[in-house]
Amino acid sequence: MRMIGQHLLLKAVAVAVVTPFFSASLVETVQSEIASERPGTLDVFKEGLSRLLCWSGPSSGRMLPVWVLAPPTVLFGVAKYVVATVAKGVTRVVLRRSRHRQQTSCGAVSKPNSAAASSVAQYHDQISAFAGCLASEALLYPVETVLHRMHIQGCRTIVDNLDSGRDVVPIMTRYEGFFDCLSTILQEEGASGLFKGFGALVLQYGVTFMFIKFSAVVATELVKVWNNCQLEQSPFTLATNKLQAIKQDTLESPPPELLAQAAIMRQQQQQANETAETTNRTSATGTPRREAFAAAPTPPSPILHSTASPGRSPRKKVLVPSEDDDL
Repeated sequence: MRMIGQHLLLKAVAVAVVTPFFSASLVETVQSEIASERPGTLDVFKEGLSRLLCWSGPSSGRMLPVWVLAPPTVLFGVAKYVVATVAKGVTRVVLRRSRHRQQTSCGAVSKPNSAAASSVAQYHDQISAFAGCLASEALLYPVETVLHRMHIQGCRTIVDNLDSGRDVVPIMTRYEGFFDCLSTILQEEGASGLFKGFGALVLQYGVTFMFIKFSAVVATELVKVWNNCQLEQSPFTLATNKLQAIKQDTLESPPPELLAQAAIMRQQQQQANETAETTNRTSATGTPRREAFAAAPTPPSPILHSTASPGRSPRKKVLVPSEDDDL
């Protein structure tokens, strides 16, 4: 907490020192060349330094002194910095959580130290910084309008007369401070007077966002092209592509030598299968097939049975095989 306070104090001192130069630059930006001398390139530093050393303000005219402009300008600068920082942090957290939730739902979470994660983190930083600046500019735009009118008070500024369209009208204001300027704007112009020029701010950030998105798309495509070139030029990729080409050529038109070699290997496989079957049969019976046939007993001779009754001559003999005969 102490470090944050010191940082904000340093920010406030820096804004206070820059306030005279900022006021001088605004005056030189809006003052008319017809009603005043043309400013030089380094007059902004000269005028700012003179107003910084002399805080009592000009001796004549309606220009406000620096001690009246510095407090609201410092508060505006510190508040703008705080709002931008908070909005940037919140946006970064929201983007990271949404990406992690999306990857978790898809079932593929990237490693924190991978190249893809680092590129996504950089893109999130850009978007969060853009959101922080936009939030601070939009929320504090009415305060900035009041400050700008206070800074340019008393300068030689004329605008076109929109009623007649033929002549010019000088800007004649006499604000005494921040709250006097704010109340005057609300009484004469209403709440919409605090947001004059807000469309230019929207256009500015719209173009900035489009540029960021376009740059992200271009960078992504360049990275893809670079990775493809590196992948094509690597030795492993070249060897893999060569093997795939050889395999594709072999599948489309096999040479005769490979066909002959395949036939020989097929015959050898068949012979090996037959040998394995013979070995299995031999091991199952325990005796070779030829020796089994040789050791088998001789089948008995067929038995003759007579169909004639006793005392009569046999008419016919029938050959009846025995049960031991092989069919």
